[in-house]
Amino acid sequence: MSTLRAELRRLVDSLPEERVETARLFLRSLLVEAGFDPDPLSADERAEAEHAWTVHVRGGDAGEPLQRVRDDLLARSRG
Repeated sequence: MSTLRAELRRLVDSLPEERVETARLFLRSLLVEAGFDPDPLSADERAEAEHAWTVHVRGGDAGEPLQRVRDDLLARSRG
């Protein structure tokens, strides 16, 4: 293990418990910004997504109107 990784682990381990979630979110955002997906799809999820995309491209599913998706997301965020 590299010295930098060991230091990073030491720093994370020394965080007060109430700061751990903030650190986790920050590290995840760094991964996403770098183009790494911290939650890769399983093989089944990937196959399902590829199938859905193929169906969509062939005109078999027009998808949801953007306004409906937006309204649903807003409604969920409001509780």
